[in-house]
Amino acid sequence: MMKNEKVVEKLKLQIKQLNEEIAKLIDENQSLWDMLEEITASDIKNWSETLQKEHEKIKFDKLMITKKMGNA
Repeated sequence: MMKNEKVVEKLKLQIKQLNEEIAKLIDENQSLWDMLEEITASDIKNWSETLQKEHEKIKFDKLMITKKMGNA
Protein backbone atom coordinates (compact mmCIF):
# COMPACT_ATOMS: atom_id res chain seq x y z
CA MET A 1 0.00 0.00 0.00
CA MET A 2 1.28 3.40 -0.89
CA LYS A 3 1.51 6.24 1.56
CA ASN A 4 -1.41 8.08 -0.05
CA GLU A 5 -3.62 4.99 0.23
CA LYS A 6 -2.85 4.74 3.95
CA VAL A 7 -3.77 8.38 4.43
CA VAL A 8 -7.02 7.87 2.52
CA GLU A 9 -7.90 4.82 4.64
CA LYS A 10 -7.18 6.75 7.86
CA LEU A 11 -9.35 9.61 6.67
CA LYS A 12 -12.18 7.25 5.72
CA LEU A 13 -12.02 5.68 9.19
CA GLN A 14 -12.02 9.10 10.82
CA ILE A 15 -15.02 10.18 8.71
CA LYS A 16 -16.89 7.02 9.75
CA GLN A 17 -16.15 7.67 13.43
CA LEU A 18 -17.22 11.30 13.13
CA ASN A 19 -20.46 10.31 11.41
CA GLU A 20 -21.20 7.88 14.25
CA GLU A 21 -20.50 10.63 16.80
CA ILE A 22 -22.77 13.03 14.91
CA ALA A 23 -25.58 10.45 14.91
CA LYS A 24 -25.13 9.92 18.66
CA LEU A 25 -25.19 13.67 19.35
CA ILE A 26 -28.27 14.16 17.19
CA ASP A 27 -30.06 11.44 19.17
CA GLU A 28 -29.01 12.99 22.51
CA ASN A 29 -30.11 16.41 21.29
CA GLN A 30 -33.55 15.10 20.33
CA SER A 31 -33.90 13.36 23.68
CA LEU A 32 -33.10 16.60 25.50
CA TRP A 33 -35.63 18.55 23.42
CA ASP A 34 -38.28 15.91 24.18
CA MET A 35 -37.48 16.16 27.89
CA LEU A 36 -37.68 19.96 27.76
CA GLU A 37 -41.10 19.77 26.07
CA GLU A 38 -42.34 17.43 28.81
CA ILE A 39 -41.08 19.78 31.53
CA THR A 40 -42.70 22.76 29.81
CA ALA A 41 -46.04 20.96 29.49
CA SER A 42 -45.89 19.99 33.15
CA ASP A 43 -45.08 23.56 34.20
CA ILE A 44 -47.96 24.91 32.14
CA LYS A 45 -50.36 22.45 33.75
CA ASN A 46 -49.14 23.21 37.27
CA TRP A 47 -49.17 26.98 36.83
CA SER A 48 -52.55 26.92 35.09
CA GLU A 49 -54.14 25.36 38.17
CA THR A 50 -52.47 27.87 40.48
CA LEU A 51 -53.44 30.82 38.30
CA GLN A 52 -57.03 29.59 38.05
CA LYS A 53 -57.31 29.38 41.85
CA GLU A 54 -55.91 32.88 42.26
CA HIS A 55 -58.28 34.18 39.59
CA GLU A 56 -61.23 32.74 41.50
CA LYS A 57 -60.00 34.44 44.69
CA ILE A 58 -59.72 37.79 42.92
CA LYS A 59 -63.22 37.44 41.46
CA PHE A 60 -64.58 36.69 44.95
CA ASP A 61 -62.73 39.65 46.47
CA LYS A 62 -64.16 41.97 43.80
CA LEU A 63 -67.67 40.80 44.62
CA MET A 64 -67.12 41.64 48.27
CA ILE A 65 -66.20 45.28 47.54
CA THR A 66 -69.09 47.68 47.05
CA LYS A 67 -68.55 50.94 45.28
CA LYS A 68 -71.95 52.53 45.71
CA MET A 69 -73.23 53.75 48.99
CA GLY A 70 -76.76 52.58 49.59
CA ASN A 71 -79.53 54.33 51.51
CA ALA A 72 -79.83 53.17 55.06
